[in-house]
Amino acid sequence: MSQPTPSLQSPTAWAVLLLQVLSTLAFAWFGARMPFDNRLDRFAVKDRDGEQRHQLFQKHFGHTDTALISLEFHRAPEQGAAAAEELFAPLRKVPGVARLITLVDVAALAGEDAPDNLPYPFPFWQPEAGRATALVLLDDAVLQDTVVAALYRECEALMREHPVQAVLAGEPVVNYHLNLGALEVKYRFFPLLIALALVLLGVMFRDLKVLAVTGLSIGSALAWTTGIMALLGERMNLVTTLIPALVFVLALAMQVHNLIAMAMTGSMDEGLRHKLRPNFLVTLTTSLGFASLTTSQVLPIVTMGRYMALGIWLVFLWSHLTHLGLSRLIGLAPRASAGTFWLRFADHGLYQRWLRIPAVMVLPFLIIAAAVWLVFRLPTESNGLNYFDADHPVRVQTAYLQNHVTGGSHVELLIPLPREEDENLLAHLAAIRAFERQLLTLDGVRHAFSLQQFIAVPLAVDDLALADLPAEDALAVVGAVEEQAATLGSLWRRDGWYRIQVLVDSLDRPAYLALGDAVKQAALDQGVQGALVQTGPLDRIVEVQAYLLSSLHTSMSLTVAAVLVILLLIFRLSAPLLALILPNIFPLGCAVVAMVVFDIPMSISTVMVFSIIFGIAVDDTVHLLHTYLSRGEADFRERWRQTLARDGAAVSLTTLVLTCGFAILLLSSFAPTRQFGLLMGVGMVSALVGDVLFLPFLLRWHRKKGE
Repeated sequence: MSQPTPSLQSPTAWAVLLLQVLSTLAFAWFGARMPFDNRLDRFAVKDRDGEQRHQLFQKHFGHTDTALISLEFHRAPEQGAAAAEELFAPLRKVPGVARLITLVDVAALAGEDAPDNLPYPFPFWQPEAGRATALVLLDDAVLQDTVVAALYRECEALMREHPVQAVLAGEPVVNYHLNLGALEVKYRFFPLLIALALVLLGVMFRDLKVLAVTGLSIGSALAWTTGIMALLGERMNLVTTLIPALVFVLALAMQVHNLIAMAMTGSMDEGLRHKLRPNFLVTLTTSLGFASLTTSQVLPIVTMGRYMALGIWLVFLWSHLTHLGLSRLIGLAPRASAGTFWLRFADHGLYQRWLRIPAVMVLPFLIIAAAVWLVFRLPTESNGLNYFDADHPVRVQTAYLQNHVTGGSHVELLIPLPREEDENLLAHLAAIRAFERQLLTLDGVRHAFSLQQFIAVPLAVDDLALADLPAEDALAVVGAVEEQAATLGSLWRRDGWYRIQVLVDSLDRPAYLALGDAVKQAALDQGVQGALVQTGPLDRIVEVQAYLLSSLHTSMSLTVAAVLVILLLIFRLSAPLLALILPNIFPLGCAVVAMVVFDIPMSISTVMVFSIIFGIAVDDTVHLLHTYLSRGEADFRERWRQTLARDGAAVSLTTLVLTCGFAILLLSSFAPTRQFGLLMGVGMVSALVGDVLFLPFLLRWHRKKGE
């Protein structure tokens, strides 16, 4: 390719560049400030039973985010509970802490001279260990991460100023660290991935101009996509955090195809014209595939589908407009010599013999069939703690809490109560009390908070129980406790509902479902009247996980079907159906097999990798098919040989650069990030294998069949 003269005097090129740079900077400014939010509310499954149960709970009791703070004195003071209360005082003032319940709050129910051996519902104070624990209810109106970060700062201050060890745990704390894991990708690994990919690209082309043009093109697509998301009020989470990575992958692939085409044709304009149609086809099919995700009932998946459908069009836009601005101004003239490698590869005797052996096609079918069988048997990961390494602070803190105090998660139970004047109210409360006692014997259950647990505290001063009192006196005690500790009372009985908060160990989906069955059986055993409602964080996590895994097959089927229909219409049956299906499904099968080999469970993050792999596979296949069908050679061998010479370099270069780039993610301490990098590498390499080894066999078979 002859070196063009830079068009520094071109007003059109300067206008395009100025518009691109200014708009990119503006959108990048907004996109960089988009907050992260992994709260369960972001993953709500619309119109499902679990979400309806949660809405019922929210309507009557509001606060659902609960954390635990445990203070362990290095040397237990004589007045341990009082000393602990002084240390808890600044934590009560943290913005976003709605309530902080300690031993003092509960002991106040029994009066000032309450003995230490009362039946408190929770080990607020463990004198033998010098350990005090508080229940922290977070205000839903304040961003959860902000509150948890402030609590961490206060705990660190306490440890600096006093001889105590502070431990913070619970679902909000796990969510906080999930956000940190996502931020690690955004601020550490993703920039490294981009930098490494661009450096490799620059080295391969041996041209800094290529690096500048590619960087600006990809940066514009990324900035516009994330900036528009931020302007429309979106927030990043474990699902939508994949959007920048996917935009980067698709933008790099499209730009590499453009650069190779320019090098092969010897002209910027000719190369862009040659790639305009296949790039448009890739954009159309990919956007339709992602648009199918908007049929989901999980908001983050809908968000991902919506903005990726937009993002791929922005990739298409800037992959071409950048060459009308910066490329013309600097006189871009990419050079590529990889075409000769692919000519030699196509002529190699082993490759030619491979294409003549029908039995080789058994391999992709076996892998795909095995993947279909395995995908329904892969373990699922519904416990967010397992996203972290065993020595990660959040797992260490949760293990400390579960070993010494209580469970690290909780379940909410709601039981309908009769009216105050109903003569059966006390009998109903007695049945619930027996139910609570049985609850505490179930596997995984550690403690329970409820109104009757608190009522038992003042009654125990006189060695009484609610059932020992006449009906009128019993109702008076219930009212007195609620009036004396309004904050406690309103938390546990409201609007005709009786609430029990059950503190449990961190459970996976099977253990949680087993607990749910045991809870229902306990309610039946004790004659609890009314329909018991079970909800809480674990309930919602399990439902979201189940829905995501069940909808994976539906969403992927819709995506694949939509893309294949479009491809069939575009290529007008010039290509065999198997040539459109097999090379694009084969990488998905390889990814499933890799999950089995490397013991990677199904989770929210791994589910979304399949969409990315499929997008890359379709990209490569469309470019190869377009070039193959547009060539006029009568001989299949020569036709495919020239196809590889023209597009093999772009496909292999994209695979190499991105695989090396995503390998950086294997260094992360966050399991979903490592798994994402590994599966992306497997998917990209297998997509190349499918296109180079299996696609030509199918095209050859189709040609012979036609003859």
